[in-house]
Amino acid sequence: MAYEERLSTITLIAAADYSDASAQYRFVISSGEGGFLRSTAGADAIGVCQDDPNLNQASCIAIGGISKLIAGDVITAGDPISSDDEGRAVTAASGDFILGTAINPAAAAGIVIPVLFEKAGKA
Repeated sequence: MAYEERLSTITLIAAADYSDASAQYRFVISSGEGGFLRSTAGADAIGVCQDDPNLNQASCIAIGGISKLIAGDVITAGDPISSDDEGRAVTAASGDFILGTAINPAAAAGIVIPVLFEKAGKA
C-alpha cells in the first residue's frame, strides 16, 4: 500500500493542462518560467506533483520526504529511482539522475508505491 509521510512541499504553477491526472504522483521538472511540466526520462526532477491541476493553476509539489509515485515498470524495494518519459518511477539506469529510493516494490507499471524523494546525483 502506498503512503506519504513528512512531505516538504512548494506551490508551483502548471505549465500544461494536467486535469486528467497525467502528472499526479509523477516527477516534474521546471518549465523555466516559474512553473512545472511532467518530467522526461532520466531528468533532474524538482519534485513530485501531488494533484491534477489545470493549465496555469497552482499545484502542490513534494520536494522532500516520502511521496506516492506511479511506477513505470517493475521495481524492487530499495532500488534507486529515476523518471521515465512520462514522469513515472523506474529503476535508475546509468546516466539517469537518481531522485530517490523505492520503499515498497511494484510488480508492474501503473502501481502506486511510496518513494523517498531524495536526490543523489547521476547513476
